[in-house]
Amino acid sequence: KGRELWDAWPVDSALHLMMLLFPARACGVEASLPRALAPEACSTAGMDLEASWHLHEVLRRVARVGAGGGMLARQLQRAPPLTPHQRGLLTTQFAAQLEMAGAWQVPKP
Repeated sequence: KGRELWDAWPVDSALHLMMLLFPARACGVEASLPRALAPEACSTAGMDLEASWHLHEVLRRVARVGAGGGMLARQLQRAPPLTPHQRGLLTTQFAAQLEMAGAWQVPKP
């Protein structure tokens, strides 16, 4: 029952980051980094990937800090990271968004 309720809630990056910090296993739910980085979790603008990409980069760097970086760094090291495919997809989609907006151009060979 708890899992069905959790899946029905709107996704929110802040909630998922808090759940990464303070796991709520009592209700049988664990936050995931991919869900925290979903575009609809980071922005009300639908498929706007800017906040998702920047949040991923910040969290990736925090996780690299290691045990000396505090509670968030330790929890991020324990959380399953994005797969290389997920990371590549996020980066490619954000680059396409920037290119369509005229904010970035692919260098010509």
